[in-house]
Amino acid sequence: MTEGSAFSHIVTFAFPLFIGSALQELYVLADAMIASHFIGERGLAAIGSVSAISSMLLSFAIGVNHGFSLHISRAFGGENMRELKRCTSVMVVLDVLLSLLLTLVALLAVRGLLVWLKTPNDIFHMAHMYIFVSICGLSATVIYNMCAGYLRSLGNSRVPLYFLIVSSFLNILLDLLFICVLGMGVEGAALATVLSQLVSATLSIIYIVRVYPDYLPGREELRVRLGVYLDMLATGISFGIMSSVYQVGTVILQRSINALGTVVITSHTASRKMFEATNIPSSTLGQATAVFTSQNYGAGRIDRVRKGFRITFMLQLFWSLLCILFAYTFARSFAALIANTGDAVILGWSERYFRTCVLFYPVVALVYIFRNSLQSLGRRIIPVLSSCIELFGKLVSGLFIVPKVGYQAVILTEPLTWTAMAIFLTVGYFILLRRGAFTHTHM
Repeated sequence: MTEGSAFSHIVTFAFPLFIGSALQELYVLADAMIASHFIGERGLAAIGSVSAISSMLLSFAIGVNHGFSLHISRAFGGENMRELKRCTSVMVVLDVLLSLLLTLVALLAVRGLLVWLKTPNDIFHMAHMYIFVSICGLSATVIYNMCAGYLRSLGNSRVPLYFLIVSSFLNILLDLLFICVLGMGVEGAALATVLSQLVSATLSIIYIVRVYPDYLPGREELRVRLGVYLDMLATGISFGIMSSVYQVGTVILQRSINALGTVVITSHTASRKMFEATNIPSSTLGQATAVFTSQNYGAGRIDRVRKGFRITFMLQLFWSLLCILFAYTFARSFAALIANTGDAVILGWSERYFRTCVLFYPVVALVYIFRNSLQSLGRRIIPVLSSCIELFGKLVSGLFIVPKVGYQAVILTEPLTWTAMAIFLTVGYFILLRRGAFTHTHM
């Protein structure tokens, strides 16, 4: 990525990421649609009522591995093979420890968290079963994202995609088997996802060991200074916090949504699925920008870093306009398909939420670009603080505004926090740029 067309590198790298993320979203959509069609609206509501918890854990796992892989990407861009191997060994150790810790803490806290979230009694048991099974399989998700992050840091974003294609179709088949044939309920949907992720993780490990043996650490690289562990942990945790801290706000916001009843939960679940599906290109372009920025920063090509910013934003803007057109044409039909309902209240709220959000997609694009790029340039504080802004906005809305105003406040909360974050990140980036903070020499 340090030579040749920046546009070609970003698009070529982002496209497999997009397909992969779309397939991961297919996991969630398959769970939701099969649940709504074969279990009913309560099944969809049960999954939706705990989606903020699973998203928070998943976002943290993805963010941590993204942070770890940037060290590998930087070493790869600087052609420092010894550093690459050392970072790889550290990444594996930290991921194993973090996955075990996350699973233990989540299992101990989940039931109490469901009570605090005011999960309605008519869906409480289903919600608990779904999230419990999902948490038990969290390690498989962490391991897959570790392997995928490692491969992408080496410029290989295609192979993780191939494994995701296999596991995505497996997930749908297992959904149908567990729910439709065996009648397992929402826990079957969660189990299908866990097993599919386990297949992806296993295939990824086998591929890395066979294809990249020269990139794997030997005995010498396993002996790593504590400072390297702390440095990578700091980057990983900051990325994990950046990726998940806003999800803490989403959990709090979900509490106020749950208090509004099952109909509103179903509406919000359908609208969030629409948002998450159409937001995939923006998030993957942000990831591609991070890797592009990291490799060129490692190679001392700051001119290409700035060029990458401009290219990514133009692509993001084009996608935003397409999403706006889609939202004002097909939003109600899409929501009806996801929720398997003709209920005017559910479809009305879903349509209003989605149409409001897409108007702010250009703002979301700025957030993705600057958060990922600043982290890749070694500037961790500003991206983390931007996520804290989102956390604060959702916390205030969830605790004080939504209980009084209702679901309309939920609809406006995220667009307003996105705007505040974009302003903060943009100002922070240009202040650092003016101070010459990104001057860098070749490694």
